[in-house]
Amino acid sequence: MIRNFFADLELEVGASLTEVRVAFKRLAKKFHPDLHPEDPVSEESFKRIKEAYEHLNSTTKIQKLKNRLSTIRALENSSITKWKEPARLREIVPIRKKDDPITKSKRAENLDIHLSLQVSDRVIQKGGHERFQFVYEKPCPTCQGRGGSRKSVATTCKKCSGLGTYMISRGALRWKKTCEDCFGKGVQVLLPCTHCSGKGKISEHQSVEINIPEGVDLNQQVPLKNLGHVSFDGNKRGDLWLTLSKK
Repeated sequence: MIRNFFADLELEVGASLTEVRVAFKRLAKKFHPDLHPEDPVSEESFKRIKEAYEHLNSTTKIQKLKNRLSTIRALENSSITKWKEPARLREIVPIRKKDDPITKSKRAENLDIHLSLQVSDRVIQKGGHERFQFVYEKPCPTCQGRGGSRKSVATTCKKCSGLGTYMISRGALRWKKTCEDCFGKGVQVLLPCTHCSGKGKISEHQSVEINIPEGVDLNQQVPLKNLGHVSFDGNKRGDLWLTLSKK
């Protein structure tokens, strides 16, 4: 997959070396970690901007990427998305103690599934077997989880700064949510895979039978190992957390 580093610097494809340098200085100053020491989103934004500059810091590199991107006509009509202001980004990240070390931002997938299964009073009292079907997500077999072909163009998702998730705040409550714009991949794909519509994953049904012991506690979540969603690279699978309730 081809990365559109011009978009990461908020530039049109084929921008001059001078324009690249000016854009990098402007964005680096806005997102520099020294100015936002407790903001992992700004840290990740700065890392992406720096990476883009390293791939565009010479006329030769600019021309090489321009030639690769110019073969995709739809790119000419694509709009440039600007990075969000750091002040806005800080509002959606979790509060961290001042003395805590700043760790490198890394896209983390939420692979666990939480389901509720209704069972009869007889099964709850005496135990028994229950079979149910659920839906999980696995990497798209057509694009191998990339969201597009190797010739598709990928740009960093500006909504989550490439993290794949962002924090939602409602008063004292905070929780992590998968980014809807990039489906948790951290990048958006131009000319996405037609099989998964750029999501990188497809839904699959699975049937499983569990043994419910006599007098089971309805308030307890039962973990079923390795029955959750599969990661984009196919190397990990989450757990299925089951909560029992009466019919």
